[in-house]
Amino acid sequence: MTDGEKIQDRLFLKDNFKKYMDILGQTSLDMIKFEADLMDVRQNIADQCFHEGGVDHE
Repeated sequence: MTDGEKIQDRLFLKDNFKKYMDILGQTSLDMIKFEADLMDVRQNIADQCFHEGGVDHE
């Protein structure tokens, strides 16, 4: 492998690692948003069940 090929491979790996980290960061943000949305849905379901049952513990 020539020096030029080594440099090209190193740059390729560096670029792909940056893309990977960007995707990983975006995925983390998406998961946080998904978890928040899921908690909202669970709260809405709990609120509906709580109020439809007629038993108000407040």
